[in-house]
Amino acid sequence: MIERTFPRPMSRVRRFGSAMTDAAADVTEKHRKLMVAPAAGTTSIWEKGRKYLIMVLSPLEAATAGTIDLAARNGLKTIAVISVDTLPAKAVARGALELAKKDGLRAAQRFRSQRSGFNPQLQTWLLQCRKTDQ
Repeated sequence: MIERTFPRPMSRVRRFGSAMTDAAADVTEKHRKLMVAPAAGTTSIWEKGRKYLIMVLSPLEAATAGTIDLAARNGLKTIAVISVDTLPAKAVARGALELAKKDGLRAAQRFRSQRSGFNPQLQTWLLQCRKTDQ
């Protein structure tokens, strides 16, 4: 679909998010045309070895670095990562889990919210953490 929209792509600046950038980049790579992606922040897009795609944002995987560092410096032992099932949210969650491990924090199970909600899982987990951190 994207290739039909841009049958002869030239260099582009597109405000697509990560999912659309991933699809559009396949077309620009095929035609060896530069694409600047100011709204795409997941590093998985660049892990495909693309040569004609420029990232503007900081990687989303690093978005929680300050919060994780603050938690570790203030004596917290455990964190929970809650995310929805989208490309950017999964990137932030993956980064948070990696940073927590690096800072010596116990990273709890990663919950994916669903229409039915995840409140019962979260309440159970919070009770377990309170017992662990005391």
